[in-house]
Amino acid sequence: QEALVIYAEAFKRKSEGEEDSALEIIKEAIKKSPDLIPAVCLASELEKSKGKIKNALDADLDISIVKEHYDLIKPLEDELNKFFICSNLILKEGKENIIVVKSDFQKCIRCWHKVETVGDDGICGRCHDNMSGNGETRFYF
Repeated sequence: QEALVIYAEAFKRKSEGEEDSALEIIKEAIKKSPDLIPAVCLASELEKSKGKIKNALDADLDISIVKEHYDLIKPLEDELNKFFICSNLILKEGKENIIVVKSDFQKCIRCWHKVETVGDDGICGRCHDNMSGNGETRFYF
């Protein structure tokens, strides 16, 4: 658990002037559900060992957690795929369950995420925005 808190230190909320950092939310989530992060990692590793995915970014995660934990983690949902190192993540309220599936989307040749927005040039919308737009906006990770 100590290692997870140290790892989370790297992901402080980037918005200025806000008290609730991603680090604080993650620390609270770890306290309330200490098995969540190891369970997600184990589920991904099991799918890799079965040959269903080759690496973490091949995966889409579907995570269901109880209401108390869901309410705590929900604000991070849009960026949780960065924390759990997967291409896509859906967070649901319900009985605790983790489903790891191989993503059906095309892989971006720049960031290697498998997302719906990969264009004919092989580059996703996020990478296009980072290369020639204003860059992506992240609040947590």
